[in-house]
Amino acid sequence: MRELVIAALTAVCLMSANAAVLADEATQAETDKMNADMKAEKKATKAERKAKKAEMKQLKKQQKQQKKAKKREMREKAGAQKDAAQAHGQEMNAAGQEMKPAIPDLPAPQAPGAR
Repeated sequence: MRELVIAALTAVCLMSANAAVLADEATQAETDKMNADMKAEKKATKAERKAKKAEMKQLKKQQKQQKKAKKREMREKAGAQKDAAQAHGQEMNAAGQEMKPAIPDLPAPQAPGAR
């Protein structure tokens, strides 16, 4: 009987030591999993931030191109209006030179005693 009690006691001691090791391993595995999850989340956040930054950069570039196109369009429009005004002015000058005065040129009045 004594041998049976010693064997049972030894089995219990071995099992409790084994259980402690198993519990420690389980805790370590859970900690490692949590750390891996945190790293993955951090990487995902960083990638998301990088994508957002690239998107904003592209949007800014697109707006800048639109602004340049609008400026170019306005310059071209102003140039066309200026050319049209110059052409109209030249037409008016040409028409003015072709017109004859309706009133004949009168000699300038002279002083009454100067004749």
